[in-house]
Amino acid sequence: MTNVVNTTIEINLLPTSHNHQDPITVSIPPPLRPEDLTSFKIQAQQVLQSLPPDTDFNEQHSKLLGWDLSKTQRALDQSDFEANWEIRINDEVLDRFVNNGFIVFDNVYHQTALLALQAESGFINYRDAKLTEGVRKSDIRGDRIRWITKDFFAGYYYLQSINELAHLLNRALFAGIRHSEAHYACYPPGFGYKWHSDNPVGRHERIVSAVFYLNDEWKHADGGQLSIIDAHNQCHQLLPKANRLVIFDSNLRHQVELAHRQRYSIATWLRSDDSLMMP
Repeated sequence: MTNVVNTTIEINLLPTSHNHQDPITVSIPPPLRPEDLTSFKIQAQQVLQSLPPDTDFNEQHSKLLGWDLSKTQRALDQSDFEANWEIRINDEVLDRFVNNGFIVFDNVYHQTALLALQAESGFINYRDAKLTEGVRKSDIRGDRIRWITKDFFAGYYYLQSINELAHLLNRALFAGIRHSEAHYACYPPGFGYKWHSDNPVGRHERIVSAVFYLNDEWKHADGGQLSIIDAHNQCHQLLPKANRLVIFDSNLRHQVELAHRQRYSIATWLRSDDSLMMP
């Protein structure tokens, strides 16, 4: 039996900022104006009203909404984000991932965890997203993002769960993952992201990409599907429905189809390089 060396996978919990040596992590421009956040806050209020009565969010978020929710999120626990990766990802699933380059999981987390992530995604202060090459091209990408940092309690638990997935991939596939990072993303109606891969030409730091979806009652007519070209050059379209996680080889070409309603997700990357910014 092959001996497996346990390594630590770091979480990048600070905003990913400009680094001249790394075109993947480009600088993020200033926040949008407060009035641009109105629609996000309204949706967040609707989600928060559905949360368990004792669920609290940190002081930064409570100030955005003007609510007295400054205590830690006592209703949340790491167990809410237990995905049972060892059970979900058996040899058959691993073979599909290796052969096709992607796999899809539905009903990933408990309802409390999903609601907490939906709430965090709805009232965070989005920033304009940029391409990995560092060039702003408005006709290519229309999402707004916010990196998950130590200030995002639910997002932190999410990344802990993703790291458990990364450990499994390292053990089973010798993937060489060393750190993870993620950001919340919002696609306004009428926007998408054209065909691309997550590694710029000549770069291979991103090993596995993942997208976790936060959209309730999403229908085909709402658009916003993830289109992905698998390892056999076959195209698949995946609905961005709530509690679905899609993981795929970061070199696969994919695009986000135009969304006809506001679309929320968490974009995630498992990388082979060292974390650029440590907490």
